[in-house]
Amino acid sequence: MINSEIYYNQLQKKYSRSITLGLSRVKKALRLLNNPHLKLKRPCNIIGSDGKFTCLRAIQYFIEANGNTTTANFSPHLYNLRTRFWLKNRFISLKEIKKYEKKISKLKVKLSLFEVLTLIHILAASKENADFSLQESGLLFKGDASRVWDKPFMQVCTNLNKQHLEWVYPKTINEICRQKVGYMSNNTNIYIGKQKPKVLGIVKKILKKNKFRFTHSNQISSTNCFDKVKSKQIINKLSVKEITDFIKQNRNVPKKERLHADGITFDINSPEALDEIFFNNNKEFVKNELVNYIQLILLSEKKEKYLSKNNLNFKRIDLIHSILPNSIFLIPIREPLQHAYSLLNQHLHFSRLQKEDDYIRRYMNYLGHNEFGLDHKSWNNPIHFKDLNNINYWLEQWRLFYQNILKNYQTYNNCFFIIYEELTNPNYVKMLLEKINFNQVENLNLNYFKNSNKKEIDIDYAKDIYENAKDIYTDFKYKFMHNNSSSI
Repeated sequence: MINSEIYYNQLQKKYSRSITLGLSRVKKALRLLNNPHLKLKRPCNIIGSDGKFTCLRAIQYFIEANGNTTTANFSPHLYNLRTRFWLKNRFISLKEIKKYEKKISKLKVKLSLFEVLTLIHILAASKENADFSLQESGLLFKGDASRVWDKPFMQVCTNLNKQHLEWVYPKTINEICRQKVGYMSNNTNIYIGKQKPKVLGIVKKILKKNKFRFTHSNQISSTNCFDKVKSKQIINKLSVKEITDFIKQNRNVPKKERLHADGITFDINSPEALDEIFFNNNKEFVKNELVNYIQLILLSEKKEKYLSKNNLNFKRIDLIHSILPNSIFLIPIREPLQHAYSLLNQHLHFSRLQKEDDYIRRYMNYLGHNEFGLDHKSWNNPIHFKDLNNINYWLEQWRLFYQNILKNYQTYNNCFFIIYEELTNPNYVKMLLEKINFNQVENLNLNYFKNSNKKEIDIDYAKDIYENAKDIYTDFKYKFMHNNSSSI
């Protein structure tokens, strides 16, 4: 099966890669396609010499954190063609790219490669009904294919300098500013990122002749950019350097206990779990991109092994194993009543937090963390108990989960079943680490783990459900503590 980069190489041979500025070709193509760009809500142009991608991603983050959806066109793409086009909650599929490219090629309009890619984004985005459509421009804006909206919602210009002179004709900063800023719309809000004094002077002189609302970086506030966006500090940072400086300045934020209220602390350097966002894409995407996704993280962190703590990975053990045959899965099991009680308390805790702060709710949904809270999604369809505030619901979920996981994976060579209560035993932990070929056991504190099964549970629960769950736990513990299977 052809992958997206092979297909991209084919497109490079089919369409010209030269920079042929002018809007006549792309506008003709749009007319023949029934003007799909007019279906996009709140189109936003990101213009500039450098920092455009970072600026677009920052704006996209704040829009989505506010509960809105986006489509986005990145130029160029990071590591494969599909990552160029964002559609609300996923990257475009290769099948969709092919479909829209075929539709464009039938127009018989002589287009450049950049123009074709821009049109693919517009066609795909027009089907999504997203709240905002973000478009990263090419090297210049005067005749750029992204400049097709007469009344965009917003236009942002990042740092302006002498970039890519080998590709573009204008060699002076005056002409570069004129061709980028001078062709911004009269019918929108303009935001100019921080510039060198000389450049800002040129920009102001150019924009003085135009009749639009002009705001430069020192004037940008949370209220005149996006409704309800509170992160004024970051929305001002429109260049790569400024965002980088902001992060550096805030790296020494004191550690805080995470929202679970379990004694585990974090700070700005702590990694965030983004796995579920990745797995929200279709299986074809995951199969094609999982290795790339992990390799990028390993390269960025300069590590050799990737560890993912994701409760929902039990649903995709076979999929992950088919892509990464050397992967290892650690599945803990805990005394069922204690575990159910802990799950219930976490659910009540996060439900309360989400009622108090809607941002927590939106952010958990964005990350795919629906294990607890107001938008909880059951791991298994409940049979007898559906009340999330009742411990019996969680006991039943415990039973259904371990019945399924043991049935399918107890003989699976790469699955290691771990007894939660035994983690307080240093010898057990050492044996576990050796089993999974962790070669730095000597440098670890093997007394780190604490047994939390000390709570007196003064809640009525269904004895039959509990006894059934306890039988599973007892059988499990005996089986995997006394045989030579893949478990510990």
